Amino acid sequence: MVNQLGTRQDTSELQDRLQQTQHYTNQLAKETNKHLKELGSIPLPSSPSEQADDNSRDEKLVSFDNQDEWGQMTTQTEEAAITEEDLELIKERETNIRQLESDIMDVNQIFKDLAVMIHDQGEMIDSIEANVENAEVHVERGTEQLQRAAYYQQKSRKKICILVMVCSIVLVILAIIIWWASK
Repeated sequence: MVNQLGTRQDTSELQDRLQQTQHYTNQLAKETNKHLKELGSIPLPSSPSEQADDNSRDEKLVSFDNQDEWGQMTTQTEEAAITEEDLELIKERETNIRQLESDIMDVNQIFKDLAVMIHDQGEMIDSIEANVENAEVHVERGTEQLQRAAYYQQKSRKKICILVMVCSIVLVILAIIIWWASK
């Protein structure tokens, strides 16, 4: 029965039988203790007939001690004691295994969270890289447009200067014509 604990054969029926055996062993120990106390309280025999009765009683106790039943009860008591120790060890191991399982689950969750964070940061880094590339392209286009704007502005200044000169000359000529015509 002890060898079956902690194996696949360890069932609730086995544990119930073990508990019954332990209960029976405890009762047997209590009864034995009670009988020993009764035996100790019996006064010593003073007459030879009482001594003969005591001797026959002692022989019965010795014969009872030699019987297989007493040996079996002793073995069951030892098995029950071993079984209690084994049960405590099994419970302790089970608790340790559950704690280890819980710790492993926690570590697993931490690694999952870390993987998600790394994935998200990877996407952010990719996004930052794409934005830097876009900014570079926009800066290059902006530089080209500024160069064109400077060129067009220079051309427009020349055109405006030429236009102002042409208009000034036309006005001067018109003013001279009007002045000569009014004279």
